[in-house]
Amino acid sequence: NKFGFAIDFARDYQLFEKGFHNYDLELAIGYNTEEWSSTEVAYQFGRNFDLSYWMAAGETRFKLHDKLSVEYELRKVHFNPDPDNESTWLNIATFNYQFTPDLFVRLFTQHRTENNRVYVYGLFGWRFKLPNSAIYFVYTRDDFDRPESMRANNEIFFLKLAYDFGI
Repeated sequence: NKFGFAIDFARDYQLFEKGFHNYDLELAIGYNTEEWSSTEVAYQFGRNFDLSYWMAAGETRFKLHDKLSVEYELRKVHFNPDPDNESTWLNIATFNYQFTPDLFVRLFTQHRTENNRVYVYGLFGWRFKLPNSAIYFVYTRDDFDRPESMRANNEIFFLKLAYDFGI
């Protein structure tokens, strides 16, 4: 069938101001996860830098059209103790449009409730000499509440050029 189940356990040791024994366990169940159009729900819990946490997540990906695809993910992250009020909801949406296999546009947006942060990322890409030569036009905007009860934002536009000289 097209259902899948996964269990993932990770453990590590980090030494900073003291030693931290971090670990997490994730349980996930998904439908059609080997294909592009898929759905998955997961629950993860563990310990990270002296904070216990749990996270519940749901994600779906599907094609609206041969050239247009949509991805949506919802996450709830809860820390205990939570001295800095970092527990949050994350809403993440991505839209992809493929003009051709080598010419595409992507719009990614994320909202985080902990600081009312809204992040927008736009990418226009053109691969003109396969496999590694491409040009990308990128725009990012980041709006968030600052602790001083002020709203802040950052905007960045940049151009990336990658060229394979074939050497």
